Order: sequence, then structure tokens, then C-alpha cells
Amino acid sequence: MLPPKLRLKEEEQFQLNQLLKDYLKQTESNFALLINLDGYLIVSQGDTANIDLGALTVLSVGLFASAQQIAELIGEEDFKTFFYQGKKFNLHTSSIGNMAILLTVFEKTTLSIIRLFSKETCNAVRKIMMESENE
Repeated sequence: MLPPKLRLKEEEQFQLNQLLKDYLKQTESNFALLINLDGYLIVSQGDTANIDLGALTVLSVGLFASAQQIAELIGEEDFKTFFYQGKKFNLHTSSIGNMAILLTVFEKTTLSIIRLFSKETCNAVRKIMMESENE
């Protein structure tokens, strides 16, 4: 469910879903979430059946906010991406301006593939979201 300040039309919602579907195909990731910076899930694609998406979105936004504070402490403007490596799964998060984050969970693909296609996907998402804000 989206907060009141971000209203997407049905066509924009469809476009975002299609972008994430394409992104999953390109990267062979397990799943991807588009989350606004208030912790609300915008769209998701992939195998999330056994995942508590509410908790995952809020915790991911908290991690992202913490990373931004660390960036400020060390004199960096911000961190656009971060990556966590686990024994089985890896997590990659990309900033989409001051609007949202793209969270990707993967196990079989490489980080370089994720970085390449997440940048393209984030740019496309940013364009859709900016057009929505301007309407």
C-alpha cells in the first residue's frame, strides 16, 4: 500500500511492474522490491512467498538511512548503493534519487550484472516516478 503522497496511476504501476520483471530476467535474481523511503512497498517481482515483505521493506529503508548517515559522517555526499554478501543469498540496494530504493536479492548471478542492470532500471524508475510527481 502506498502512502498518500505517492499516487501512481494504473499505467505507471504496470510500467514499474514490467521494469522489475525485465530486471529479474536480465539479472536472474530471486526477487526485487521497489520501496519508497517511508518503508512502503511500491512493487515487487519474484519469489517472495515466504518473505515478510512488511518487515523487509522497513528494515531495508532503515539500513539505507543508516548508510546515508555514515556517508555524512565520513564526508561523503551519500552512498548510492550497498551490498551484503551471505552464505547463500546476497542483497544489493540502489538509491533512486530521494524517492525510493531498489532492493535485489540474488544467489546465482554476479554483482557486476546486478550493478549494470540496476543502474538502467533505477534510471527508468526515476523517470516514471518524476513524471508521476509532476502530474
